[in-house]
Amino acid sequence: MRRKGFQPKICVSQDVVDNDLKPFEFVLRNTPVSAFLQDCKLRYTWVNNPVVDQPVGALVGKTDEEIFTTDDAVMLREIKQAVLDTRQGQRREIRLRVEGRDCYFDLTVEPFCSQSGELIGVAGTAVDVTRRREEEIERARAEAALRDSEARYRMLSKLTSDYAFSYRVKADGNHEVEWKSGAFERITGYSNDEVDSVADWDKFVHPDDRPTLRQLVADLLTDKPCSVETRFITKQGQTRWVTIDAQPIWDEQQGRVVRVMGAVRDITERRRAEEDRQQLMDRLKAERLLVEEVIEQMPVAVIVVEAPSGKLLYSNAQVEQITGHTGPSVLAKPWQEADFQGFRADGTPVPAAQWPLARALRDGEVVSAEEMQFRHPQEGTMRTLRGSASPVRDGSGRMVAAVTVFYDVTEEKHAQQATKLLARAGRILASSLDYEITLRSIAQLSVPELADWCQIDLVTAQGDLSVLTGVHADAQRTPMIQQMAQRYPVAPHASWGPWAVTRSGEVDWADDIRDDMLTEVAHDETHLRILREAGLRSYISVPLKGRGRVFGVLTFVTDGFGLRRRYNQADVDLATELGRRASMAIDKSLLYRDAQRELAERRATERKLQSLNETLEQRVAERTAEAEHRATQLRALAAELTQTEQRERRQLAQSLHDHLQQLLVAAKLRLHAMIGQFEDEPTIRGLLQIDELLTQSVDASRSLTTELSPPILHDAGLAAALDWLARWMRDKHGLHVTVEADRSANPATEDVRVLLFNATRELLFNVVKHAVTRNAHVTLSTDERQRVCVAVSDEGVGFDPAQKTLDNTGFGLFSIQQRLDVLGGETRIESSPGRGTRIELFAPDTPRPSVESA
Repeated sequence: MRRKGFQPKICVSQDVVDNDLKPFEFVLRNTPVSAFLQDCKLRYTWVNNPVVDQPVGALVGKTDEEIFTTDDAVMLREIKQAVLDTRQGQRREIRLRVEGRDCYFDLTVEPFCSQSGELIGVAGTAVDVTRRREEEIERARAEAALRDSEARYRMLSKLTSDYAFSYRVKADGNHEVEWKSGAFERITGYSNDEVDSVADWDKFVHPDDRPTLRQLVADLLTDKPCSVETRFITKQGQTRWVTIDAQPIWDEQQGRVVRVMGAVRDITERRRAEEDRQQLMDRLKAERLLVEEVIEQMPVAVIVVEAPSGKLLYSNAQVEQITGHTGPSVLAKPWQEADFQGFRADGTPVPAAQWPLARALRDGEVVSAEEMQFRHPQEGTMRTLRGSASPVRDGSGRMVAAVTVFYDVTEEKHAQQATKLLARAGRILASSLDYEITLRSIAQLSVPELADWCQIDLVTAQGDLSVLTGVHADAQRTPMIQQMAQRYPVAPHASWGPWAVTRSGEVDWADDIRDDMLTEVAHDETHLRILREAGLRSYISVPLKGRGRVFGVLTFVTDGFGLRRRYNQADVDLATELGRRASMAIDKSLLYRDAQRELAERRATERKLQSLNETLEQRVAERTAEAEHRATQLRALAAELTQTEQRERRQLAQSLHDHLQQLLVAAKLRLHAMIGQFEDEPTIRGLLQIDELLTQSVDASRSLTTELSPPILHDAGLAAALDWLARWMRDKHGLHVTVEADRSANPATEDVRVLLFNATRELLFNVVKHAVTRNAHVTLSTDERQRVCVAVSDEGVGFDPAQKTLDNTGFGLFSIQQRLDVLGGETRIESSPGRGTRIELFAPDTPRPSVESA
């Protein structure tokens, strides 16, 4: 820092600069002072005794930036530039990095002016004070060490609450206390006068420790130093722990121990602290065991590894159960050498280095709810895992570990696929009354989602099995398998497969097709070889039955070329439900065929009656009445089928509401209770993710309940149900539907209401799929014949009704026409290309006859 009032200035002529300084150079070179001159650009013009080990000539013309380190040069320039700017000298103690070591200098810098007063640079001196500074630093360290030593001594003296003692050993072996000092009375509660001899120690030594103390005294008499921890019972009855250190004094002349000196230190607080620490450690151990037990019971796999080594710290039993590998085996090799490989949803492989745990360990990334597929090493099946990973950091933010939590969502995925599969199957089965067409579509739908190979066999009138269709996931293999099925039909005597199901009428399945099963059904050695090469793994055969008989068999098979998995009970349940729905469709189709045949017979009878003699009028009337009665029965049966379907929908919706939704809600409540038991963030985050999945499941179940059987249709009537349907189409499909409804136009019978509602929904679906418009209009009214009329119109692309056949349209509109025709209703279609579409549905508003009354 600059000295107060220090404002010198050096003024010389140029001649002095060039000549008169030379006499001083000798003096300066022989003094431990470095002197220098610099011009206004701070370039050295003269240097004596430079602080750096370089020739003087090498320094002239250079700046500080070319000589010193960057930080040192910046500091020197700031000092010297300030002298130039203010024309006031400065003196500072500075530190420079010279020849790889820190050196200290007393630096003085003054403005350097010519004789005329013109500033031409700066002049300065630097005195090396490194030795003095180091001595000051060393002295400061010594003083600090001394102060620290004194502080420790004072603290030790303050914390040491002990007393010293000495007792003399007499020749007869008795002991006489010579003196006691320190805190004897504070520790024991007894005064010095109350304890005169060693024998008096029994007053305050704990009874259980007296034998130990006597042994200590005996050992001391053998010239053996002793140290022991024991308990004192104070005069006030308190127990205190102490350490006794004793040293015997041996007398060579007498050849025995003549004196014992020692010290007693109160360690009560230390023992209590140790006991508290042990209790704390026991409690922490119990809590850790509890946490590990909870984690072991959780239905998720947990792996914790050390950072950055990746060494396994913990893994629970779910790791092996889910992956087929133990935690150590999973992490026994580097990530790029893992024993099994993950796959994305599109089938592309996921490098081991990109797994969630690897990313969390390597990059500190937090990965949340990421799904990955892998092939189970023992089962050979593809499984889907959903996992999260996160780094674990200490209080300073340093990563000390990484943890991953993952669980198997394969069944969840299968359940979602099953729901979608059944929904699509329901639409297919409801689209046509030609069951052979719908069954072929069902076979196509099942591959490859449920099976690698799907075959449908129908029972012929002669009681044989005839292959209706067969579909394989690999289109190139389908013709070969179909030819094999024709060449080698299923043997009627087989104890498994389609014929066994035909005989029993029950589902037949096996998770593993054994070689002896193939041998049983093979026609010859060539057939057996083909079956073995096909790699058949698992199968399910479901009966298609109704009216007390089996119509056919629906068979699903997995092999070694496609899904490569084995069926389980969930697959059997799905296949059974699919078979039940297909059976209902077949039964409905057969009923419709019977109705059509009856109607054809009635028309033939009418034509025949017209050609008979008038004498047969009564007979014709009777036959006509009989035919009409049968037609009425058929209409009643058709209506009953619609009502039955709706009842099943309502029962399924009620089952979802009363059972599945309640179980899901109960699971959420239980999960919320579990969340409160944890404090670590990764576990809580994993539980919250499970909670979110349960919420999505509840929402999906509620949505499916409403879609299966809208309660508003049964509670508030058709008009209110159409308003709800308009909102639903907007929310689900983005179709804006306006509704104009006559509230009094509400069919009296539930089957008519259900039919009109389902038909309206199907027509709105057609608008979404085909009309290329986002707007539609629905009206509800009654016509002059008191029929209920629902009209659905749009301004989309339209179509030519004359060309809209079953071959190029789907079966929704055809099914609507057929159902309305059976109920005595009517369908009108107005449409043309580019002019939109209007479809009107007319249904009689009269109670339907029951099957019994018909």
